[in-house]
Amino acid sequence: MMRRRFRDDAGFTLTELLVVTLLMGMVLGLVYVVMGAVSSTADSLEARTVATEENRQMMDQVTRELRQAQEIVEGEGVFLRAQPRQCAFYADVDHDGVPELIEYRVQGQTLYRSEARSQTAVPPYTFGQPGAETVVAESMSSGFTGNVFTYYDNEDPAGEVASGHPEDVSAVKLRLVTGKTVNRKTAFVDLSTWVKIRSVHNTID
Repeated sequence: MMRRRFRDDAGFTLTELLVVTLLMGMVLGLVYVVMGAVSSTADSLEARTVATEENRQMMDQVTRELRQAQEIVEGEGVFLRAQPRQCAFYADVDHDGVPELIEYRVQGQTLYRSEARSQTAVPPYTFGQPGAETVVAESMSSGFTGNVFTYYDNEDPAGEVASGHPEDVSAVKLRLVTGKTVNRKTAFVDLSTWVKIRSVHNTID
């Protein structure tokens, strides 16, 4: 009896299986790379969005209080201290008619705020010890060592005020460089703004 030979037996040869496996591996690898790139881009965008929003909130807080700064002694300016990474100024932030002494200072990657209340309700004001410091920003870029606060006079054009002369300050340039990390992707945001001292005449637009 002769055995039939079937040329169209069902199934794959070993070579065909190897080729299919190789192609599937290449496709899956490509999908993994594309998904990784998309995820990385999304993480970077999210980190930048969060960093931008947090930076704006911090800048709004500092700007709002600086705009309320006021002199407590005529001719001596609104600042008690005016340093590149630290400032202390008088402002009635609680709107009770009596100014507080507000201080911002940078230490490491953190921006702190403290507030001291006046012990007298009328001039001359005397201020007690400041309350506990609060953290305004704890994600400042370690690579940023420049001025957080830069001070200007009311000349035209405005000139930078030398350290040790807070009475001459009529405007402040505020700069914050902060970062945010999302799934190991870090984005840094560098924002700056001008703040007029409303109680002091100045010509800065």
